[in-house]
Amino acid sequence: MSPSQAPENRRQFLQRHSRCSALSAVKPLSNLRRHLKNIHNMPPTMHPRRSDWDSIPNGRVKDDEDRKERLRKSKCLWARKYRLRRKVEVEVEEAALVLCMLSKAV
Repeated sequence: MSPSQAPENRRQFLQRHSRCSALSAVKPLSNLRRHLKNIHNMPPTMHPRRSDWDSIPNGRVKDDEDRKERLRKSKCLWARKYRLRRKVEVEVEEAALVLCMLSKAV
């Protein structure tokens, strides 16, 4: 008996990162979906797959225009954060320089 077979019912489970060519063509099921399918005899279509995109408002990218808009917003946000970070760094350097000058004056 191979290690991927359960001893009590000899059911073979697909492993997520299996190197076997016969298994690699089959999309692996999540643990919950496998449990529902095998134990409760529910087809996987009754319990839809979830992804990280489902938790985000306006989830998946719909078309090329939507992709460009999201990319533009992301770049604008990054630029705003970067400019703020650079401004704070300059202010910290100036404050350090002033403290250094004051300590030398005393």
